[in-house]
Amino acid sequence: MHKRQTFLTILLIAFALSACSTATASLTPTNPIPAIPTASASMGVVAGRLISKDTHTAFANRYVFLAVVSYNETGQGAFFVDTGHSPTTQSDENGYFRFVNVPPDDYVLVVGEPAMGSVAITDPNTGNPKIWKVEAGKITQMNEIPFEFPK
Repeated sequence: MHKRQTFLTILLIAFALSACSTATASLTPTNPIPAIPTASASMGVVAGRLISKDTHTAFANRYVFLAVVSYNETGQGAFFVDTGHSPTTQSDENGYFRFVNVPPDDYVLVVGEPAMGSVAITDPNTGNPKIWKVEAGKITQMNEIPFEFPK
């Protein structure tokens, strides 16, 4: 009888542990963050994720551009997307994007297709285009970027 009670106790513990491991496995994120490559000594890396401001869902498979900012002698900046020269990538199915080998400079992030309609990401505090500084040898992590396309 004692052996049977010990066996049942071990079986019950094993069952409880397997239930815990199954519950833990379900907590694994469904949209893992892709690896971000190391920046070279002379270039930068940029990474982030595009999400809807309203629904917080990912903007998948969207064109993403880095528009270089040019400054005049008074410090006022302007940017433009040059589809032939601006760094370009596409967000993945979970909204993540990354640029590698980006020349150091100031950039504005632009999402969409310039000929079909695009959005410059703005600073939520000022409403002006947000400027990110890309530095050589560093990763510029933009994190989650909530925005909406104009309706």
